[in-house]
Amino acid sequence: MPSSVQNLLFPSSIRGNLHHGNFRKSSPPSSSFSPGEAIAVENLPRASIAKHAIAYGSIVIGMSANAVKDDGENDEINNFAAGLKGSNNIDPSLLPHWATWQRSFAPSMVHRVESSYSGTVIAVSTSDGCVSLLRGTDGGILAQRVVALANAESPIGINFISAAEHNAARDALVILPPFHSDSSAQTVRPVLVSGINGLALNSQNPAEVANVAKELRIVVIDIDINDSGNGCRSKDEDRKCSSSHIIEINGCFISPTKIRLFAYDVTGVLSVHDFDTSTQKTDVVSSAVQLHDPYSKHDTMNNWICDKRMGIKIDTFHSSRTFVLVSCQCGLLSKICWFDISTLDLVCDYIATGRKPSLQNTTNCPMLMSVEPVKSGVTKGSVAIALVMNHSLEAAGTIIRIVQLVVDEDGKRSVLQACLPGNNHKPSSTSKGEPQIVYEIPQDLAMDQSFVRNVDLAAMDGLYSVKYTFIYDDESQICKEFTPQPSDLPIGKFKFLISSKMFDQADELLAKTNPEQFSSAFGSMHGSEVALAKFKAVLMSGDASSPSNMISAKECLRRLAAGAVSGGERGIHILINASKMVSNWSNEVELSDSNFNPPSVQEFRMALLAISASISEVSDVVSENFISELDGEKQRIDLQISALKTLERAISAEIEIDASSMISSGCSSVTSPVELFRGLVSRGFITMANRVRQYDYEHVITKEVVASSVLTIPLSMDPLIFSKWIRDIAIPGLGSLSHPLVRSIRIWACNAANSYDTNNFARGLLSSIVLLKAICDATMELSTSAFSAHWTRSSSVGDTSPKHSKSSPNDDSRCES
Repeated sequence: MPSSVQNLLFPSSIRGNLHHGNFRKSSPPSSSFSPGEAIAVENLPRASIAKHAIAYGSIVIGMSANAVKDDGENDEINNFAAGLKGSNNIDPSLLPHWATWQRSFAPSMVHRVESSYSGTVIAVSTSDGCVSLLRGTDGGILAQRVVALANAESPIGINFISAAEHNAARDALVILPPFHSDSSAQTVRPVLVSGINGLALNSQNPAEVANVAKELRIVVIDIDINDSGNGCRSKDEDRKCSSSHIIEINGCFISPTKIRLFAYDVTGVLSVHDFDTSTQKTDVVSSAVQLHDPYSKHDTMNNWICDKRMGIKIDTFHSSRTFVLVSCQCGLLSKICWFDISTLDLVCDYIATGRKPSLQNTTNCPMLMSVEPVKSGVTKGSVAIALVMNHSLEAAGTIIRIVQLVVDEDGKRSVLQACLPGNNHKPSSTSKGEPQIVYEIPQDLAMDQSFVRNVDLAAMDGLYSVKYTFIYDDESQICKEFTPQPSDLPIGKFKFLISSKMFDQADELLAKTNPEQFSSAFGSMHGSEVALAKFKAVLMSGDASSPSNMISAKECLRRLAAGAVSGGERGIHILINASKMVSNWSNEVELSDSNFNPPSVQEFRMALLAISASISEVSDVVSENFISELDGEKQRIDLQISALKTLERAISAEIEIDASSMISSGCSSVTSPVELFRGLVSRGFITMANRVRQYDYEHVITKEVVASSVLTIPLSMDPLIFSKWIRDIAIPGLGSLSHPLVRSIRIWACNAANSYDTNNFARGLLSSIVLLKAICDATMELSTSAFSAHWTRSSSVGDTSPKHSKSSPNDDSRCES
């Protein structure tokens, strides 16, 4: 039976009677959205689903750990959903097979629901400011406590404390009351409920339950997030957080009596504290955990803060290690960090979104909506997460991905980055491999006109298995469960072998696997994936031209071409991905944290010629459906080859220029002669740029292209390098002072001169004078040429009055002024 996504309840046909509190502050739904606007909705509660329970309006419903039946029938689920309309309780006869009990909190609305690992205890927070503990067997109320005002600005936070080795006799719950802006209190103090013996609390003996309930201990945790302690928060951060408060907290037992708590405040600073349940004392472990990768020369430039929408997750699916997952933001970038819960080392990080949308279209930037650790199919050496991505606020743009990452079991650092279009964050030299998307679950197209309000995920016991629930703008709710079948599990192992660069083992797995298992509705494995990963390893080895690597690269290209011919659409797309990878080869090396030199221009061009030949070979034999896409890619590659050939020719004629400097400057990544010209100008290779234009490219590199290249010159470049070129070639080539680019260049020059003066540029005043004089001389030459042309035209129609000749100097001076 293939992997299945089953409706658990609340199908899209149900509309109307559900309410989840008055928390929504967003604008009416629209077809597009700005990521910044979506992120600003901080008080919006997550749709709430847990491993053993789900919230639905005023009702909490107990769930079995794995809800889907083997036959996949869901008729009774539809009947159950219909029975919810207009009722605060459900007819027991309508409960589906997975529902074990129900508990109504009407008239209050349920905000959050969490379950202990074993499901023996369920915690519920409601709109009346109350937190309730329920028995996992029947939903009976064990304890209730009011911890906040009714209808607060944000929901009460609740999280069960995790443990590497779970013990149902010592569960603990951390409660975070919401912060009230009008309250006299300057901080929010979490509440810990410990001594939760879930097994005994579900006893059928009332006396035993009563005795065990008396052992519950409720304490207020004294956490001062402004205390620098022995952490690494700077003085600036201390001042910034002097009036801050905690907005999220979660933790894990690191010993029978010690809980390690992770919390972040409204500024997005993550802190770590140890709470001793026996002494009830709290120690600061780190007041500001560094979220950037200290081993990456690129990631350290990003100012990461915690993503307040995602929460803090604990990953206990590994026998030897426990991880804490924290989602971070930096502008439009989102990444997920795995920290070792004992050492606080950053074990790996994953750039989930990295596109930078244009100013005109922000819908191209995917938004991270929810994250949850899940159980990987490879128990040693990997971690896995389920995450929800959205390209718009419509369900049609929402997709759930199961992503698997490689980690070192010996505790060494492993950096992993997402391979996304437009992403400039590439794997470092310490990486064992890139993350792999194991499964993708798109949403129901029938909901393509509905605005997605909330998404929540809950991990299950099965490999890569997850429950998820969506709440839409019309208050309808859909809950589903994704469960890969055993026949699909080789996909996860296959992806792990590729990430770990175990290419021979991946091929062996393909050979042993039934071809019918190569693909399912949600995931696939393809022989070309091995060839692509191996080809990239060769390119990034730093010695691609060695005889052994050349042989390996040729074999990879042969396999990619064969896979495109016989592997259908998937094989075609993998070949095109290989082409794009080669096209960006030098940039990938430059942006990586390796110490390898980028490829030479000749190496780069030869690699492009090889992939172009492979595409041409495939185009001759594949179906007509793919020819247009392949031809378009080949045309793009051929333009880049032409530009590189021109660059090679220009380098060979420029004795003083070192070819390696051209590669390190990024000039080898150009994709056309025009881009090459602009790239050379922006890097100060003016003579070489002029030579490129003379190589039969004047019809492409027009005078407008030459003049507009001035605007690409960085303000850090010495004007002595380019001012003469602007004066003699760039501006005069426009032919008229009325050309729009003349005004643009003048504005650019003024801004550059101001920058030289204000930023203590070397020879600042002299540099400003040199640049402005060059602009003045060029525009004066244009005005003189224009006047001379006018005089010539006037003479040709017989207007030869001496008065005009005498006034020409005055006219010229007026033009100059």
